[in-house]
Amino acid sequence: MDRRLSGGLNVYRTGSAPTFTNLGGASVTVIDSAGIGHYLFTVSVNDDDGDTLTTTMTAETYFDFDTTSLQVTVKTNGVAPGTYTLNFQTTDPCSSTDTGVLSVTVTNSPPVISMSSLPHYVYIHEDTTTETLLRSITTSDASPSDTVTCSETEAKFLSKLTPASVYGIYSKTNPGLSYTTKKKYTIDVTCTDSYSATDTSFLIAYILPNTPPAFTNLPDSVSISTTTASGTSVFQVATSDSEGDTITFSSTCSVVSCPFTIHPNTGEVQTNTNLNVLTTVGYDLFISISDGQTTVGSRTLTVLITGINTVPVIQNLPLTFSLSVMETVGLSTSVYKVTAADPDTATQSLTYSAIFSPVEGATVFTVDSATGLLRTSSATQIDYEALTAKSFTVSISVTDGQATDTQSVSVAVVDINEAPAFSLTAYYVSGNEGVSGTVLGDPLLSTTDPDPADVITYSINCPDFTIDPTSGVISFAIDYDLDIISTASSVSCTLTASDGDLEAYAFLFITVNAVNDNTPTFGSDYYTFYTSSFASVGDVLGSVTATDGDLGIYGSMTYSIDQSNLVDSYFGITGTGGMYITKSTASLGAGTSFTFTATVTDHGGLNDTAGITVIVLSTSTAPSTTTTERYQHFIEDPKNVIWITSFGMCAFGSAVLIGYLIYSHDILRSFGSGVRSAFSKSKPKRMAKKTKKSMRGRRTQRKITNAGPERNHHNTKRTRL
Repeated sequence: MDRRLSGGLNVYRTGSAPTFTNLGGASVTVIDSAGIGHYLFTVSVNDDDGDTLTTTMTAETYFDFDTTSLQVTVKTNGVAPGTYTLNFQTTDPCSSTDTGVLSVTVTNSPPVISMSSLPHYVYIHEDTTTETLLRSITTSDASPSDTVTCSETEAKFLSKLTPASVYGIYSKTNPGLSYTTKKKYTIDVTCTDSYSATDTSFLIAYILPNTPPAFTNLPDSVSISTTTASGTSVFQVATSDSEGDTITFSSTCSVVSCPFTIHPNTGEVQTNTNLNVLTTVGYDLFISISDGQTTVGSRTLTVLITGINTVPVIQNLPLTFSLSVMETVGLSTSVYKVTAADPDTATQSLTYSAIFSPVEGATVFTVDSATGLLRTSSATQIDYEALTAKSFTVSISVTDGQATDTQSVSVAVVDINEAPAFSLTAYYVSGNEGVSGTVLGDPLLSTTDPDPADVITYSINCPDFTIDPTSGVISFAIDYDLDIISTASSVSCTLTASDGDLEAYAFLFITVNAVNDNTPTFGSDYYTFYTSSFASVGDVLGSVTATDGDLGIYGSMTYSIDQSNLVDSYFGITGTGGMYITKSTASLGAGTSFTFTATVTDHGGLNDTAGITVIVLSTSTAPSTTTTERYQHFIEDPKNVIWITSFGMCAFGSAVLIGYLIYSHDILRSFGSGVRSAFSKSKPKRMAKKTKKSMRGRRTQRKITNAGPERNHHNTKRTRL
């Protein structure tokens, strides 16, 4: 500007223009999340004349300029990313100006995956089929206007917004996970904002193998009556599966024609026929369960059929010894308890009774009709001197209302002096047979002694058993097996209680129960029977026999055959293993063979099987039964018999034809003459006609002499094997 000099003289000079001192190429960078008032830059101006300058900035949307402090700040909360040019102008009082430019670069804030959400690891079951959220992803972005999206890289997984409006990693529907194929997946996750800025992390998914389902109430057994109707539910199989998988059920049966079925979806076992026609006491169902990946089983459900009457059996009589009762025992004192076995006890009650010989015994003894307990009279005290008879035979019977078993026991009344005694005169202990050292039971011995300081010790006189001298517990002294003949199931021992000087005595009755520990066994694994196509219904083929190492009721056996693979039931089997024909096989023709299975089952349900082959021959006489444990010989195969017979007949016909030609042309005679001539150097003699006829006669005679095949009363040829 022009200025007038001092002294009043009108002399002027030109002033300096203002200038920006820091805007030459000036630039500044700020993040888009910067808020209101965020400081960016301070503009610097200069005027050599010292004039007061006015500095302004062209108005901007996102930025403010303070004309006093010359500071540039952010005008809004958040600035859109990009590059902005801010224009400035400074003016002095003389209107001299200068302009400048400030470049502002706004950068985008990238998205951030929260460390609290990823990286992470999760577990997922291999049998997962539904879309399942594995992990929610927490993200942040300082840019107020940015939208963040996330994606993954594994084909079996997907990313999408969860109900909480955040991204999550899901397993796909039916992803086909397999623990054996791949046990771990690393899922790479990328989150991207509106300006393509990204952040990455990962999620590890470990595959858990399928946990098999489990039975919660098998094995088990159930008893039902023969009056049960078809379609009745008899058992509900219970299962558990920690993963909640759907369980399916299947079963097989111990017999081919099983009267029970299981529902494949509910596990309910039902009857499929009326049971009043059954004769088998028990059936085993072998049940399996599956969750779609793992099958578990089988577990056994035993169904016992009640109402099939079985004769009750007294188990602990007869005895190999006589019972003894001291005359001083009290009223209603137990003498001996008879025990009986009857599988029908669920529907029948056993009743006991006794006959005494001499009848005087009925005045001092009685038998409880409900329990089988033989005891002294409740009204008459035994007096040895007053009794006419000193020993009695007691015939004890047990009945189920339909069948009865009777056994006898001898009871002798013993004349004794007063002495210290057991609280009872007889004690009982029972248990299953076992090896040496096995505890049989505790007879709960009790003694009294007038001397409280005395220490009572126990002993017995049975060498096969031992007694704990303090507790009185009875154990086996030897390996005790009732399947050994002459091994007693009931043993009477003398109990001795000693205080070191005097002794008291009582009887210990030991009952050893048999265990069904032997399986019935056929004498052969394979039986072959032969019969004739002329055989009649009821004809006996032979027998299959089995043995069972168990004695007593567990040694009883029943036989059955399974012809379900045949077109009809041609054969039957008796209760002792005898095989017989129930349907004629004449229409089937020679060479027919039947193969099926025989089963022997003991009273306890153990069984054995054997293969049976029945061959039908064309003869009227059947050869002997074979019961060898070997493969079938070539000639034993009916199909081979047929073609060998045909071949033999053809060969025999050819031999007859050749023989006839030789005979009719005198070939053998001419050949023999030629040989003799060669050695005798003479010409062979021609055979006379009568010689030829004589040979024919001899052949005829030989045929007559060698009797032809036997023929039966039907005049049919009988073949001997």
